[in-house]
Amino acid sequence: MRLATQVALRPAILLLIAGLVVLASAPTASALDPRYHNCDEVHAEILALAAAYPSIVRVDTLGVTATDGLDVWAVKLSDNVSVDEDEPVVFYNGVHHAEEVMGLEAIMWMLDELTTAYGVDDTMTQWIDDLEIWFLPVLNPEGHGIVTAEIDTIWRKNKFDNNGNEQFDLLYDGVDLNHNYDFNWDQGGSTNPESEYYRGPSAGSEAETQILCDFCLEHKPLFSLNYHSPRSSPGDLVYYPWYWPLQGFAPDHHTIFEVANTLASLTLKEDDTPYIAQYGYADAGKCRNWQYGVVGTVGLTMEILSQLCQPGGDRVDGICERVA
Repeated sequence: MRLATQVALRPAILLLIAGLVVLASAPTASALDPRYHNCDEVHAEILALAAAYPSIVRVDTLGVTATDGLDVWAVKLSDNVSVDEDEPVVFYNGVHHAEEVMGLEAIMWMLDELTTAYGVDDTMTQWIDDLEIWFLPVLNPEGHGIVTAEIDTIWRKNKFDNNGNEQFDLLYDGVDLNHNYDFNWDQGGSTNPESEYYRGPSAGSEAETQILCDFCLEHKPLFSLNYHSPRSSPGDLVYYPWYWPLQGFAPDHHTIFEVANTLASLTLKEDDTPYIAQYGYADAGKCRNWQYGVVGTVGLTMEILSQLCQPGGDRVDGICERVA
């Protein structure tokens, strides 16, 4: 009787286990705090800034995504904003990875702070007068839309149709944009389209990647800060290029390290201890390596927070004040 009971229970146990596996592999449906911007809100706010501060704010469309045809916007701050002056260019971008929403929030915070301070705060006024400051709030609007619509709040990639069936498949489609750049592309990421680290069919294949590359090649930023947030790995770091096995550190290592270390030391975690500057390897088709290796830009990656990319909305302002 005991054995018979165990045999009878076995199918139920297997069904339970199968159900748990399905739940574990299904897209997350957890709610995203309403404090976070969606793309429509971003567009409305940057257009409002351009209308309120027309002498220092310009909004440009840099290009469109390949799958959904979404605009990728950039915002320029400068005293002669309609003129391409012979001034150093600095460049901030967010949302390479769709779920890493804090970079976008840091950029929106900076835009509000800088425009409000122009003509009031001497230091910030001088930055806008002496530099061309560019912001690309959302590089990956397709993926970000999946996150903000709560279809999958930990979606990482864009929406590239990997199998060409003209239908979006959460379990198969999309490319990890920060493994897609044409700099040691074949040395990192994944060749499996199902992986969230899929590097794409070829180096620089993605429209979003090309948009950022074209911008950098045209404007040649002196400095770029690429905002990220680690979902499940250590963060509170500023990564800089690079360490290359068998070749060593970057040719401009001392200068790059000084910049990265200064930024890290001035960026405080929520416990008031500073971030850490850390070299990254020269592989994996990453944006900062392409920026430095191809354009000569000191490209840094700031990993906001540690093992958390979507803090509660009540923490967002305080974090932005620390990292922006």
